[in-house]
Amino acid sequence: MKKLLVIFTALLLVNCNTAPPVDSGEEPVESWREQVSDRALELENADSLAGVKIPILKSSMFAKWGKPSIEVSSRGGYRLMYADPTKPFTCLLIYGYVKPLPAIKTPPDAPGGEKINSGSTTNVAQKWRNATVKGKNVRWFQESLSSAAHGAYFSTEGFPLSGPDRRMGYYRIVTEGAEENFRARLRTLGW
Repeated sequence: MKKLLVIFTALLLVNCNTAPPVDSGEEPVESWREQVSDRALELENADSLAGVKIPILKSSMFAKWGKPSIEVSSRGGYRLMYADPTKPFTCLLIYGYVKPLPAIKTPPDAPGGEKINSGSTTNVAQKWRNATVKGKNVRWFQESLSSAAHGAYFSTEGFPLSGPDRRMGYYRIVTEGAEENFRARLRTLGW
């Protein structure tokens, strides 16, 4: 009887440990958006990148646009924003994270599209677009359409990169402006 009880307990523990994870009901895209938003709220203006715990990915756009604005988080992440001083709604943002963003299988729908009922719009399904950052293939999508308040935004999903010192960081690149400039701006990235 004792042997049977040990086997039953072992089977119960194995079953509990291998049970599928509980589905929270949250869509992967919504989880991704929530984490992007939460991490942005953690950022504070800074004069330097002191305290950043990952390799610092930056852009050579400073040669044209000047020094980027800097924001850092207490967790060791950062955001650099390079803005064209001559053209509003034209910028490049580099987000560096200590931990990865949730993975998403398909890109979020692009907001906008055909008008319905004289003003409402639908969301337009997108396919991933691909580009290269520091030799790594990354996927990107249109995050939003342009409006009177801002230009169109294009974003990579979160992706890992190993810096020159072999430390790992997780990055997301966002550009505001014309879609045709996205790949060109990605080519300006370096350590």
